[in-house]
Amino acid sequence: MVTLAMENTDELREAVLDRLKKNGTLNRIQAELRSAIFLAIEQKEEDIKEDEPCDDEKSIEYALILHYLRQNRLSATAAVFEKEINRVRLQKLTSFEFIVF
Repeated sequence: MVTLAMENTDELREAVLDRLKKNGTLNRIQAELRSAIFLAIEQKEEDIKEDEPCDDEKSIEYALILHYLRQNRLSATAAVFEKEINRVRLQKLTSFEFIVF
C-alpha cells in the first residue's frame, strides 16, 4: 500500500516537472529565483558608486537592452540587468526621448 502511494507520488512529481519544463514555467521560476538571490546579495553590497557618470552612448545601449528584455517578458533578467548597470536614474533609460531613429 505504501509502495503504491510512493509510486503514484513519484509519477505525479515526474509528470508535473515534465509539464513545467515543456511550457517554460520551470525555467522562468529558476530565472526569478536567481534574480532574487542576486538582488538580495547586491543589496548587502552597497559599496558601488551611485554617482558614476553615464555617457549618452552607453545610455542608448543600456536602454535598448533593457527595452528588449522587457518586451520579451524577461523581467527577472531585466531586474538583474538594472542592478548590474547600477543606475538609480532609470527614467532616462526607459524614456526613449533621447534616441533618434
